[in-house]
Amino acid sequence: MHQLLKRFRVSKDLEVAKLSKGMASAMQVVIGLASRAPVTIFDEAYLGMDAPARELFYKEVLNDFMEHPRLIILSTHLISEMETLFEEVIIIKNGRLFTHEDKEAFQQRGYRITGDEQSVNEFSKDKTIVATQQLGPTKSVMIYGSFTDDDQRRLAELNLERSFVSLQDLFIHLTEEENEDDE
Repeated sequence: MHQLLKRFRVSKDLEVAKLSKGMASAMQVVIGLASRAPVTIFDEAYLGMDAPARELFYKEVLNDFMEHPRLIILSTHLISEMETLFEEVIIIKNGRLFTHEDKEAFQQRGYRITGDEQSVNEFSKDKTIVATQQLGPTKSVMIYGSFTDDDQRRLAELNLERSFVSLQDLFIHLTEEENEDDE
C-alpha cells in the first residue's frame, strides 16, 4: 500500500477530507488495489485525476491483476482510454442489460461501410444501422451485426469499403437516446 501511495503521490499524513478530488480518487484506487478483494470494483475511479494519473491507474490495475488475478470490474465512460484493459464488455442501457460478451466478439459486430449512396443503401437495407454520415454522393453507415461471407462478396460487387469502428464509437452509438420529436 505504501508503494501505491508513493506512486500516486498521495501523502499518508493528510486527512481524506482535505484531499483534492483527484487525490481522493487516487486514495480510493490505492485502497481498492491494496485490498486484493476477489472482486474489485472501480466505478469511474479516475474522476478528478489528470491524464498522467489516469495512465498510472490503468497501468497499476493491469500490473496488480497480472500479479494477483481476480475479477476487476471497471465502470467507465472513458472507453477509449481503458479499452486495452477489457476482456469483456457489459453495456447497461436504460437499466437493462444490453450486451455482455467477449470484447473482441462485440467489437467485430461493429463496422462501417462507405461508398456511393445507392450502393451503401443497397448493402445495408437489411442491416441494423446505428449511425449515418453523408458528404455529397459518398455515404457511410455504421452497422451493428454479423458480417458474413455473402456480405464480403456483396461488398466487392458494390465496390464498397469496410472498416472497423472503435469500441468507443460503437458504445456511443449503441447507447445514445433516440431523438424524440417535439409535439
